[in-house]
Amino acid sequence: QQASLVYVYNKELAYRHRKTKGKLIQVRTPHLNEADFKYRNDTCQSQPIRLLSVCWLNPAKGLDYLLKAVSLLIKKGFNIQLEIVGKERIPGYQSELEDQAEELGIRDRVDFRGWVPFDRVGEVYCRNDIQVISSLSEGIPRCIVEGAARGLPLVSTTAGGASEVLIHEQDSLFVPPRDPKAIAGAVERLISDPVLRKKLIGYGYEAARMVTFEELGMQIVEEICEVARSS
Repeated sequence: QQASLVYVYNKELAYRHRKTKGKLIQVRTPHLNEADFKYRNDTCQSQPIRLLSVCWLNPAKGLDYLLKAVSLLIKKGFNIQLEIVGKERIPGYQSELEDQAEELGIRDRVDFRGWVPFDRVGEVYCRNDIQVISSLSEGIPRCIVEGAARGLPLVSTTAGGASEVLIHEQDSLFVPPRDPKAIAGAVERLISDPVLRKKLIGYGYEAARMVTFEELGMQIVEEICEVARSS
């Protein structure tokens, strides 16, 4: 409570530290450099439409609901391919997801890529059309800005910190957790509406740029210097 400057990462932490006597600032961790940005005007320009999920493989990520959403889209006639990038946190959980995809009749439409080295993850975002976060609980995943910096429009559940940093129908489309129909509906909107898709891409670039080392890093340095000068 005696600190001159306190940085917090979400509203819950801000509330916990509300009695601090110093300056309280909610901030996001910088993950990107300007060199990480790859600019494109649009996605969904070829077949199949490629969906991407980047996450640890565990039940909290809601991947079972995402698989059901993909099944619904395919039944409606959409040519969908889902790429899931990440390692399993629970031994055998990937096999459970693979079995579910098999039962849904979409096993050939789902690629489980496993872990991808950080220096190659940019390629993953660039080869996909839409990013989907299907989490049931979440912090503020770095994949939000990583995808936005490569021009990926985003569909995300409202779970956790995503709803604190994203704006519905501006830089993302929000859906409720545990709702495959809502996920499928949001993806269908983006596939079918190029105006909305380009809007999300454009605002996504702006949001990602605000958390680069060049932008946010300098902001943090300036705030620390200001506190030092006033001490």
